[in-house]
Amino acid sequence: MNQYILKFQKIKAGLINSSEMRFKIALICAIVFYVFGKHAIANVFVIAMGLNWLLTKGILRRVKLSLAKTSTWMLLMIFLLTVFGTLYSTDLKSAWRIIEMRLTLLLIPLIFVSTDYSKKTKIQILLTFLYSCIAASIVGLLFSCYNYYITNDSGYFYNDNLVMAIKNQAVYFALYLNICLIIIYWYLQESGFENKSMWLLVMIYLVLFIFLLASRVSILVSLIIIGFVFYNLYLKSRKVSNVIGMIILLIGSVILLGIIFPKTTKRFRSATSNFHYKFDNPNDVNHFNGQLSEQNWNGLTLRLALWQCSLEIIEEYPFLGVGTGDYDSKFREKIEEKNFLYAMKQDFGVHNQYLNIAISFGLLGLSIFLFSIGHLIFNAISNKNYLFVAILLVFLLGFVTENVLNRYIGILSFAVLTSLSYYKTKD
Repeated sequence: MNQYILKFQKIKAGLINSSEMRFKIALICAIVFYVFGKHAIANVFVIAMGLNWLLTKGILRRVKLSLAKTSTWMLLMIFLLTVFGTLYSTDLKSAWRIIEMRLTLLLIPLIFVSTDYSKKTKIQILLTFLYSCIAASIVGLLFSCYNYYITNDSGYFYNDNLVMAIKNQAVYFALYLNICLIIIYWYLQESGFENKSMWLLVMIYLVLFIFLLASRVSILVSLIIIGFVFYNLYLKSRKVSNVIGMIILLIGSVILLGIIFPKTTKRFRSATSNFHYKFDNPNDVNHFNGQLSEQNWNGLTLRLALWQCSLEIIEEYPFLGVGTGDYDSKFREKIEEKNFLYAMKQDFGVHNQYLNIAISFGLLGLSIFLFSIGHLIFNAISNKNYLFVAILLVFLLGFVTENVLNRYIGILSFAVLTSLSYYKTKD
């Protein structure tokens, strides 16, 4: 009993005296609640982390030193563009709402770059994200089993239905799990490949879960990651025949998964069932749990139509864009102008972060954003920081089909994971 009292007293003393421990605990709690869809509670811990940062001794000096680094400005670039775009917005109410939502993209990088924390803390935070995602996936799976037992509908094991228990979306949770795959491989390297077999089983489980989530881009990314991992762990130093054999095995596994999980295969088939579209098509989008029809919209044609609308807006406002606050209204106007009947019934964005940036801040803003990303990647590669490069690439691929930085569900994960993986620890 005494040993537990002493341990509690040690933790209590650490919380009082150690800014790093308070930072770690607040961030860990924020991550856990965030992954499980409790965003309001997660925000409380993010605020607590911010207050701890503000009360840190010598914070002004640290911030000044941080802002002297070019990389800090590069990480802050999307927030800076958001503020700049407010200057010529007509809808200031919407502009301030977006600034408030993206404030995390300012605070999180500043907190990380001006906080001294150990490599142990970094590992613990990354593992917290990993363990939380695994636990959340199990909760989602159990909830789907319950719904299947009640309804006998296998559709509960696919796509958004699989993560509705944690109030998430399939496309975002699949993105998280791909980052988890990267974290596992990085952790294996850091730990000298201890418990390799166990972690590989976890990776296979995560890839299967991503397959059930049926997010097309994420499935392709996960297969690339798992192929890279198997090559580096088992095939790099082996004969060409073994490599070819493993490739055949992986392809066979993908085909088998397609047979076992036909609804996921249907998601891919629906995206290639028809490449033509008419804006005045009033039909719904092909669903994995229904019959495919060429008269319906599919994932590809819907995005092509949305992207055409965005390109026309960019042609009208090429240099600076429409401003931070006018993106929604201008996009809505274009949808109505094109008589895009299905989109008029929904609350669609452009489903592409790059086009969203170009609409809001023009080709100049998009160029600045891409330059900042390129600068960060170049620096990371120069410093052999491949963890950051891999995590950032997962987000950049996600940007192709989603407005990740227009929703809190994407903003916090982007801010935390890129900042945590980019900056060096104190040891």
